[in-house]
Amino acid sequence: MLVKVILLFAICIANKHAESVVLNRIQLQAWFPALLSQATVQCQSRSIKTIDSDAFNNLRSYPDFVYLHNNQITHIRDNAFVNATSIDKLWLNNNLMTSINESTFFGLTSLIELYLHSNLLTYIDSYSFTRLTRLQVIHLYNNKLSSIQPYTFSGLSALTDLDISSNLLTTIDRLIVIGLTNLVNFWVGSNPVTTLQPSFAQQLCANNPRCVVIF
Repeated sequence: MLVKVILLFAICIANKHAESVVLNRIQLQAWFPALLSQATVQCQSRSIKTIDSDAFNNLRSYPDFVYLHNNQITHIRDNAFVNATSIDKLWLNNNLMTSINESTFFGLTSLIELYLHSNLLTYIDSYSFTRLTRLQVIHLYNNKLSSIQPYTFSGLSALTDLDISSNLLTTIDRLIVIGLTNLVNFWVGSNPVTTLQPSFAQQLCANNPRCVVIF
């Protein structure tokens, strides 16, 4: 286990001082053949700015946990996670991302927890999470979101924890959480909300006695 962690840590050490660090498939392929299938990629705090297309594609073994927080990531190129079906926890918090589109997380079909808090997100495509049907946790707090499109989280029936607090939301529409029948914790506080649809909490939690809307 110790050898495994050291090898993975070295993936990011190699380019620590580069002006513009790009995490790509070539770097990952150089290290993954020696790793077990139950792997953790620790690439936090390494000045990574871009995750390249197909970065996690065609590896001989795949990680379960991927730590990419505390970097300077502004871009995740389309299909960066194609075929990365083993990843179930992904940390992308504390970066500089401004938007998410429908191809950003394509391929992460086993993802359970997704941490995107403390970025600069202003826009999330309404189909960004559609294929992530196993998701249970999404943290989007402390971003710059002024609106979230209806049905953004549609189809995520396994979701239990959703945090959109500390953004710039002036309106929260109940349609953003329609179908989230297993939702337990929904954080909406610290937003300049001026319009909250009538009986929002009651409607959201009508079929789920465990659900709590946290203002």
